[in-house]
Amino acid sequence: MEYHVDFKWDDESGMWVATSPKFKDLALASESYDALVESVKEMIPKMAEANSLPKATSINIVCHDSK
Repeated sequence: MEYHVDFKWDDESGMWVATSPKFKDLALASESYDALVESVKEMIPKMAEANSLPKATSINIVCHDSK
């Protein structure tokens, strides 16, 4: 199962923000893009399991804005 995660740079906070249409409660942020990727890789499987969804076989990260 592939899960889609959107990354967006937020100028106001100075952070990358991750959201997902599948996981409405996902709200991760980090000043570092790479650190946010790692957080997402850790959280998506946990959230899928907690919501009785299929195990993540891949995570599709789409970056909408860049720094």
